[in-house]
Parts: sequence; structure tokens; C-alpha cells
Amino acid sequence: MRLQTLMGNTRRSGIDLRDERGLIALVAADEADWREYMDVLHDAFGRAGDFPGPGPAVSGPKGPVRIGTPGFEALLAPLLAAHGIRREEYAALWFGAGAVRVWLSAAGSLEQQRRRTRSQSGTGGEPGRVAAADGSRGEEDLRELEKRAAAAQAAAEAGILAWVREKQDAETRLSLYRDRERELRERVRQIEKDGEDAACSGCGRPLGEHADAVCTVRREEWEVVVQDGRWWRRRRDQLQSRPRRARQLERRAAALRAEVAAMSATVVPEDAGTVTEVAAAARRSVGRAIHRKAVALTGGRIAGAFPGLFRDWMEGARGGAGGEEIAVLELATRIAMVELALECGTALGSAVFSTGLEQLNSEDIPRVLVELADLARRVPLLVVKVTPQVAAAAPECFDLLLRLEHSPTGRRVRRQESGLGLIRLR
Repeated sequence: MRLQTLMGNTRRSGIDLRDERGLIALVAADEADWREYMDVLHDAFGRAGDFPGPGPAVSGPKGPVRIGTPGFEALLAPLLAAHGIRREEYAALWFGAGAVRVWLSAAGSLEQQRRRTRSQSGTGGEPGRVAAADGSRGEEDLRELEKRAAAAQAAAEAGILAWVREKQDAETRLSLYRDRERELRERVRQIEKDGEDAACSGCGRPLGEHADAVCTVRREEWEVVVQDGRWWRRRRDQLQSRPRRARQLERRAAALRAEVAAMSATVVPEDAGTVTEVAAAARRSVGRAIHRKAVALTGGRIAGAFPGLFRDWMEGARGGAGGEEIAVLELATRIAMVELALECGTALGSAVFSTGLEQLNSEDIPRVLVELADLARRVPLLVVKVTPQVAAAAPECFDLLLRLEHSPTGRRVRRQESGLGLIRLR
């Protein structure tokens, strides 16, 4: 399903997404502004053809189709049947609706569908199994490849973080030099104006016969500060785009991730013979996928704590102590679900991520945004809810910022193009 419009509680609150592509941020300082759009989307989808509207819309064969109408149900039914998932599971995949159990159920259903697809196109349809010709591409090789991919991902993330820190350092130093330049320029101007009556900056007494000497020293210092400031400005400009080394590391990590995905599709546990065993194997595979994604998003920080955190999350732990880790698990699960859907051949035209990125650890946010930007290259439209602070952390990761703002006439949506070096043709 490809979202065309998001709708709030009034007709004037619509957000037109027809011509948008890539990673789109809905920037809202107030949670209630974003929640209004999500509540309408949940309500329209849940009414199963009986939503009175106005509501959000998706692309149909003959134009926009409002969610919650019979026309939408006619589009949804064959999609659910083709991929063997329930209505509530599709809502979990599409915009994160439902409880944790529904998310995991959706991921399990998608994993089973992926295995069936691979089996039917592989070695003659034995349920849940694609046999390898020899053991060289078995589970041991997969684990080794996953280690290499994790190391490459960690190196790429370290490169990105180093670049971000260096860019921020250049901005900070440039700002300090600009402040010092203004201070010295004003000091020289004041001494030249007041002459011997100019006050000493240290004790406040008139400089007297030392005025010319002090003015010369301050002017020389000002010239040095200007030169250094120009260097830091050039350095700041150089760091506006990712360094070549960081881009190379990202490409290598992406290639290894693709290789892991291709190999994992050919590896099925030996006990996956019956339908029940296939379902159990699928759940274990989903758990491993979420584990890998969560570890990657946190740079390995929660690797040891994952079993306990995952158990707490399944039992309903949200927010409070450890809230940032729970937020990572939610994002990891949603990303894993979307990736599974893509591997199943699902024509996923859009996805909405409503999990609050603002709950994340500050060091995890750049990694998560890079992951979402990569996912947006495979999903035509990825809509993410962020706060202004998160949007400012890495605006280059987004293709468009839609800022929900309040004005005397009511709420408005302000468009702000984003990304690095983009040329937009309309």
C-alpha cells in the first residue's frame, strides 16, 4: 500500500504525500500533533470498510482510495491472502499498530512466507527446507559471515560517528573564532576612538601612553584570529559531506548485509520438517534477526542484555527504566519486519514509523537514521515521526522534513527540502 495522504481530525489538516519519495520526517514538537494523524489512520484501518471519513488515502489503480472504504478493502484482501498474514498483522507491518505479540506474530508469518517462497523456487518444494549442496554454506558459514558483516557495520558506524564529531568540532571552533574576532575588532575600534583615555580591559584604568602599543598587539592578534577562523571555515565546509573513506565503509557493510540476507535464505534448521516445527523455526529466526538488528543499531551495547530486554519487552515493558533500550527493540523489530516483507516479494509502497526516536540514546540516533535512510532506498515512501531535536541531529539523512507548526490561524505543515546534494525535478 502506497500512502497518498495522511489526515488529521479536520479536512484542512491533510498532508499530501503523492509526489514524495524516500525518508520523510514529520517533525512535531508536540506528541499530540503527530498522535492525531496516527489515531485517524488506526481508526480508518480498523473500521474495515465502514469509516465515515475524511481519512487518509492510498494509491489505487484508478486514483486515490480512502482507507476504511469498500474500495480499500478490495485492495487489501488479495494482498493479505497472497502473503498469508492477517489484517492486524498487516497493520503492524505497515504502521506499527497492535501489541508486541501482534508484531512478533506478523514477523513470524512473514518469515514462514519467505521460507515457502524460497522452497518453491529452490529444490522442489520440501516444506520449510532449501537443502545446500554441501556444508560449506551451512549455519557455521552463515554465522561467520554475520560476524564479518557486523564488524563492517561497526566500522562504518564508527566512521560516521567520527565524521559527525569532527564536523561538530569544526562548527564549534569556527563559532569560537568568530566570537573572538568580533571581540578583538571592537576592542581595537574602541582604543582607536578613545586613544589614551581608553580603559584597560584588565584593571579599568586609562591606558595612557601604552594605548598605541596595546592597540598594535590587539590588531596583530585580530589578524591571527581572522586567518585561523578562515581555516576552520574551510574545514567546516569540507566536512559538510561524508568523507570518501566513510562512504566506502558504508558500501562494504551494505554489500555484506546483502550477502548475509542471501545466504540466510538458504539455511533452515534441521528440525523444520512439519508445519509446527516450521513455525517454531520461523520464530527463532525472527528472534535472531531482531537480535542482530538491535545489536547493530546500538553498536553492540545491548548484545549481552538482549535476552532479558527482549523478554521484558514481550511482557509489556515500555518507557521508564531502560526505555531507550525498549525503543531500540521496537525499531529493530519494525525494520526487521519490513525487510522480511521485501524478501517475500511484498510490494510495500510505504511504511510509517511512529516509535519515538527521541527516546533513543544520543549515540544510537545517527546509526538508526542511517539504517532508516538505507531502508528508504528499498521502500518508495518511509514516513518517520521525529522531534525537532532529532531532525537537527542528522538532517542529511532525510529527503524531506514536514514540520507541524502552530500559527494564529491554526496548525500548518511547512515543507523543508533536505538531504545532501539533491536536485529535485517536478
